[in-house]
Amino acid sequence: MEQGKGGSGRQFQFVRCIGTGGFGEVYLAEMSTSSGFTKMVAVKLLKDSVENNPNVAERMRDEARLLGMLRHRTIVRADDLISLSGRIAVIMEYVPGCNWSLVIHPQRNEHPVPPRVVLDMGHHVANALDVAFHRPSSVTGKPLEVLHRDIKPGNIRLTPDGE
Repeated sequence: MEQGKGGSGRQFQFVRCIGTGGFGEVYLAEMSTSSGFTKMVAVKLLKDSVENNPNVAERMRDEARLLGMLRHRTIVRADDLISLSGRIAVIMEYVPGCNWSLVIHPQRNEHPVPPRVVLDMGHHVANALDVAFHRPSSVTGKPLEVLHRDIKPGNIRLTPDGE
């Protein structure tokens, strides 16, 4: 697929698209540095159709900055906000697995999900939302008060280990 160069001598080899939404697309990419360090990352890019919309671009920048301040095992980490081939890109940790929508959708998964598993997943999502709202800012010390605008099964990842 595509290749791109980021700052600090990093290069990105795009492997495949792993998600798409109204404003952005998320790609699995191999990030490598000039020192020989490589790792798989998720790269979120604004769609071409909205890239010139300043409101959408600012929302993506805000999302990256807030994710950069949040550290919790159930919240994806944002590692950097860069320009990649002239497009705004958020470099995030890659979380392997599948979207929760694939697990709970009856036509995609013929095995019913036990109620205990659904409740456990709900608990983890609620905990992550609570952390995002109440976590103090490292700058001001006041709660970040982050409200997620798009909670849905397609935005929740389930790892191969069941996390």
